[in-house]
Amino acid sequence: LRILQKIQRPKVVVFTGGLEAGAFSGLVGSIVVSPVEMVKCTMQTSGRSFGSSRECLLYLLRSEGISGLYRGMFSTVVREIPSIAGQFAAYEYLKSAFLRYSGSERLSVPQVSVAGGLAGMLCWFVSYPQDIIKTRLQLDPTYKRRSRLDGGFSSCINDIYQRDGWKGFFRGLTPCLIRAYLANAIGFYIYEEVKSTIRKEQ
Repeated sequence: LRILQKIQRPKVVVFTGGLEAGAFSGLVGSIVVSPVEMVKCTMQTSGRSFGSSRECLLYLLRSEGISGLYRGMFSTVVREIPSIAGQFAAYEYLKSAFLRYSGSERLSVPQVSVAGGLAGMLCWFVSYPQDIIKTRLQLDPTYKRRSRLDGGFSSCINDIYQRDGWKGFFRGLTPCLIRAYLANAIGFYIYEEVKSTIRKEQ
């Protein structure tokens, strides 16, 4: 990255750096995110009364084994890579643009919040269809048997489209974007404050 900074424009490096870092973190994070979301979806919709997340986790392991925890893993990866890549690339690009526009060395609270909020909205906009698919795959184990190559991903896409058309992939998007803006506006502000504090202590 340092070598690239010498031969490319800073804003290009900032954008591509955020894109690459986000994509890699999305890929690695999927390993942890997928089983956690499997437990969450099961607790929310199975109809069983679980006393804790641990109880649900043990139930899944007993009934389906390790593979049951990773049902929908392919769709999780397809969701996480573009969403996190887009989120960090957009945030770094917007942050760089705000700094150039204001001529200051530090973003104001509103600037950080807007950059973070918009980045969060982009994150979910590019990944919402995949999230719809992932949830259906995790709740319906029959998809995996229908298409083992991609864990039922393509079969699920076809079912959603046949039933609801393209609108089926974006049902509930608006409240999700509102939540994403608020959560990421606050989240990136805290991120910048913590990063600033650590640098001062060093």
